[in-house]
Amino acid sequence: MLQAITNKIEQIKKFVPYFWVVVSLVFTIATLVCSAGYLVYRMTLEKEHREKWKDYNDCGLA
Repeated sequence: MLQAITNKIEQIKKFVPYFWVVVSLVFTIATLVCSAGYLVYRMTLEKEHREKWKDYNDCGLA
């Protein structure tokens, strides 16, 4: 019984470092995806803004 518990604890000790590597990779990838999404969103918003005001810039009102 004690040997089984000890084996289980050893398995958990071996698993923990890999767990933190996977968690850090997941958060890194999520951060990169969110940053890229934000940049695309801002570029789209800026393009729409320029398109909206393009006619006013051409006629000298802005």
